[in-house]
Amino acid sequence: MLAGKLFDAAGEPMSPTTSRGKSGRSCRYYVSTSLQQGREVGADRLTRLPAVAIERLITGSLARWHPEECDPQSMLSTVRLEASGIAVELSVSRSKLLASRLAVDEELVIGDAQICSIHLPLVLPMRGGKRQITATRRCGTSLDPTLIAALRKAHATLDRDRGRPILTEAPISPYDRRILRLAFLAPDLQRDILAGRQSASLNLENLMAREIPLVWSDQRKSLGWP
Repeated sequence: MLAGKLFDAAGEPMSPTTSRGKSGRSCRYYVSTSLQQGREVGADRLTRLPAVAIERLITGSLARWHPEECDPQSMLSTVRLEASGIAVELSVSRSKLLASRLAVDEELVIGDAQICSIHLPLVLPMRGGKRQITATRRCGTSLDPTLIAALRKAHATLDRDRGRPILTEAPISPYDRRILRLAFLAPDLQRDILAGRQSASLNLENLMAREIPLVWSDQRKSLGWP
């Protein structure tokens, strides 16, 4: 998706590549030219990104900014990494871009008859860090049917005693045992899920892979909730 369009902070192209982890699973990345050629780069310079994460983020942003476009990827010109996030350059007029769909932290840097550039603030991983790319904030709401269904299924597993949740028997299914934790999220976080106000990157798979603190007051910060 981003071949020939993604550039790091030094202006070098980031090309798609694959590697195999210890489990033998193949993973896709975008890697800077210097790293591919074995040249030295500074530790503070991001030269490798997980492909699935950055592609999902860009695809979601394009659909939000210009929902009327049948093929949002066709308007994508370049994506450049910056110290505070990324700059997304679009081949679309400002009049067709729904600026009202920009999140609070996003900024329309350039807007004319032919092209727009949007600054998208992100938390980007450094080399050796956790492989995650997280939007700092998002605009509006977006219901996640899979996450909502899992939350409701988790509650259906529990019995009630004077309004308090009770688990009389552990679920047989490993999947049901995993999602049971959702029923013990802080009430305000559960309301956010039902209203579509969860973090932009927080889907069911991502949430289940994280450690969820037992203390409600610690959950929002730990899970990167907006």
